[in-house]
Amino acid sequence: MNKKITKEYIIKHWTISDYDLSEIKKIKSSFRLYFTIQLCSLRQSGKFIKYCSDISSDIVNYLTKQLDLPPTLIVNEPSRRKTISIQKQRLLSYLEFTRYEGLIVTSFESWIESEARHGKLPNELNAEAQSFLLKKK
Repeated sequence: MNKKITKEYIIKHWTISDYDLSEIKKIKSSFRLYFTIQLCSLRQSGKFIKYCSDISSDIVNYLTKQLDLPPTLIVNEPSRRKTISIQKQRLLSYLEFTRYEGLIVTSFESWIESEARHGKLPNELNAEAQSFLLKKK
């Protein structure tokens, strides 16, 4: 993600609310930027970021300003698996993500079959499927 990103894109996808900030402040200060990156990524795409070093410096700067943190070039990522796991669970819970099962899976399978019958190719369905599942989180 090192390409130049528009200011509008950053504001739309990387702005945190006061409610988000109150959740972020529960995290150890050294990991707040990491937690915020994961929060925004999960909300936007339904995925965690594997390497925060891949995040544009424009996004990092925008987030540090919102968090009232000093500017940085490096995102301090937790090294302990347990810390990472706890933070991921906290984010999933905060954003009210649930396990896909039952009717959601059946609904998704029906939708994908219908789209395929209408001639959509797998590469076309990828983004639409991601959006479908995010709506059903």
